[in-house]
Amino acid sequence: MNLKSISLLLLSTAAVLLVACGGSDEPVSSPTPYPAPTPTTTAAQPTPTPTKEQDKPEPRNPLTPSPTSGAKPTPTVSSNSRSSPVPTFAHAPIPSPESTIVPTSDSQSLLREAGPEVIFHNGVVVTIVNDRPLEQALAIQEGTILAVGGNEEILALRGKNTNVIDLNGRALLPGFIDPHTHLLNERMFWNMTLEEAQDLALRSGITTIGNPFANQEILSELQGLENRGALRVRTNLYLSYNDNCGQVFGHWYQGQPPIIEQDRMLRIPGVKIFSDGGTCELRPAMSFDLPKDYVLAGRKGDAFLTQEELVTILVEVNDAGYQPAIHAIGDRAIELVQNAIEEAFAGMPVRVRMEHNLYIRPDLRQRYSELNIIPVMFGQIGTCWIDKVQGGVSTMGELVHPEEGLTTEGRTWVNPIRTLLREFPTLPIAWKSDSPYLSVRPLDHLYSLVTQRELAGDDYVWALPGLAKGTVCQPPWWLENETITVEQALPLMTINAAYALGMEEWIGSLEAGKFADLIILSESPLETDPDSLPNLNVLVTMVNGHVEYCAQEHGALCP
Repeated sequence: MNLKSISLLLLSTAAVLLVACGGSDEPVSSPTPYPAPTPTTTAAQPTPTPTKEQDKPEPRNPLTPSPTSGAKPTPTVSSNSRSSPVPTFAHAPIPSPESTIVPTSDSQSLLREAGPEVIFHNGVVVTIVNDRPLEQALAIQEGTILAVGGNEEILALRGKNTNVIDLNGRALLPGFIDPHTHLLNERMFWNMTLEEAQDLALRSGITTIGNPFANQEILSELQGLENRGALRVRTNLYLSYNDNCGQVFGHWYQGQPPIIEQDRMLRIPGVKIFSDGGTCELRPAMSFDLPKDYVLAGRKGDAFLTQEELVTILVEVNDAGYQPAIHAIGDRAIELVQNAIEEAFAGMPVRVRMEHNLYIRPDLRQRYSELNIIPVMFGQIGTCWIDKVQGGVSTMGELVHPEEGLTTEGRTWVNPIRTLLREFPTLPIAWKSDSPYLSVRPLDHLYSLVTQRELAGDDYVWALPGLAKGTVCQPPWWLENETITVEQALPLMTINAAYALGMEEWIGSLEAGKFADLIILSESPLETDPDSLPNLNVLVTMVNGHVEYCAQEHGALCP
């Protein structure tokens, strides 16, 4: 994917937004929801938890794994008694287990003598768990979270060898999970090695990534990194069936069996499939004529596959043990992919991802829930291009005015995260950075999700040329209407992203028994003014309970 093609994609995205998007509201037939596969792990399993607006638990989301019959851990840690407002992570699809500490019989004597390896206390522990969203302290033992709770309860566990760290009011969160980034395969945009790209992720607070493009060269490089013990960010590769220009690589991926073990630093859970254009001077497949400039030429965009072809590919990918992850930007592509998923997997327990989902017609929204599709959606969508280019002449010499002729209905097509969350509260929407095309920093994306504003940068492909770094770009009304709260956004960037990767039992929230993948921020995003979210600093990043990034002058926070 060359950078010229990428810049053309962004400009065409701004141009497509000007079209008055009509659509049918006719009902779509609903298939039977697919149950998720029964998990084989012995980790503590989640149970439904009511939110503020419920008197009883909701029925289980069909995508949520069913509980297994294991011994229940003994609850020994209670929630803290904070007097500050308690958030509800109403859109996290994975609720909490029944307890906050999981001591085994073998670990009881260890805890009495040595205690946990690390205790963080006196902080704002943002768990992403509804029945205890804010805690004060957390204990780590052998790379996993041993306990989460109030200061007294957790400090009572310390032993002679415990490293006790005072957070002094700072925030402790699950590490950010970016399920769709090109950080590794496009690292040369920053002129970085694989090791340097990992450093960039870690200092940005990212502990797990999904890289949705992998050929044999990238696969071999990362296998070598894992073999040397040098893979420090959990990495999930999606092997490429075809590329962004529509070139088909075929069935080469079947020579590399899936790797889905939760404790591997390099996993290969799925296969990436492009269904429409967006780069390579090819356009998203739309149901209407695109704006008439010299690239778009009045076409309806480019679909790479027929529904019949996609059905065949999906069945082959699933039968080989991989998770399908399908690129679909335009509304015509989204409809084609939804139809293919319904035909290929009706009644089957298949967890399918759809990437981008930028132009969602109203009649297509419900089908995500009906078909149990995981939408992986933009955190940022290039607000600076829309704000600064609209009403003026673009670099292509064409008039770009995204609001011209855009109806209220048409506005709801564009990245409608708030609308989807409102209509389908248990739909496990995940964010994505798509770096290096947009900012690699999750906090920049959190800011955009909450405000729809964009803080201009100069270190990503789609940065607007000539715009001063730090300029705040304002959204038009039809984007501003899709803002969400921090409480809604954080699950998209943690537990829902883990779900998209098939790792929700092990990462994505701060719960006993999960891997100790976590970050320390200078302040809790729940207590930060939305305009100041980009100013938050990542002070510490831990993976498997090991410090992989420690900010200068904050060594006291790094065990």
